[in-house]
Amino acid sequence: MDSLPKEIAGHSDHWSPAVLLERATTLRELARQGDGAASETLREYPGHCAMLLFRSRDGAAEAHENFADVFYVLDGHATLVTGGAVAGGPALGRERFAAHR
Repeated sequence: MDSLPKEIAGHSDHWSPAVLLERATTLRELARQGDGAASETLREYPGHCAMLLFRSRDGAAEAHENFADVFYVLDGHATLVTGGAVAGGPALGRERFAAHR
C-alpha cells in the first residue's frame, strides 16, 4: 500500500449531519435551477475523493472501472441497478462512463 502524504497521514475528516444537510439544501436549490443534479467535492484524497450529490430526478447510466459510489437516500425513493454494461456512452473522465439519455 502506498504511504499517505505527511499532511494527511493520521488525519481523519468529519462532516456533521447538520453540515451535510445544510450543503444538501444548497445543492437541492442548484439542482432545481439546473438539470436536476448538483454536486460538491468535499475533499480530494490520494486515489479517491468525498463528494456530495443531490439528484431530484433520474440520472444517466454510469459505469466505473476503478472506483465506487456510495448512495444514501435521505428522502423519497431510488432504484439502483447494478451489473451489465453501458452501451454507447461517452467517457466522463476519472475512468467513468455514462450513457446518453
